[in-house]
Amino acid sequence: MKSSREQLKDRGYIDINPEPHHLHLDTGHILQLLKSPIPYERSIAARLSVLISGYDKGLIVDNLIEALRKEDKLYTKI
Repeated sequence: MKSSREQLKDRGYIDINPEPHHLHLDTGHILQLLKSPIPYERSIAARLSVLISGYDKGLIVDNLIEALRKEDKLYTKI
């Protein structure tokens, strides 16, 4: 049985390319998304931390590692 897009999103699945409005987020917003209760938002934060330069990579990586230790949603963890 195939999962619906909503079911995938609930598990943290995101499309390959982030939404254009996410590309302008600063480090503070990325950190907020990493701590979001919404799996989809945590996935966006993880993807953006890799794709975009200019973030405080050390701070983001430390928070990303901590988030991954607690993560239980499939696509967000991947």
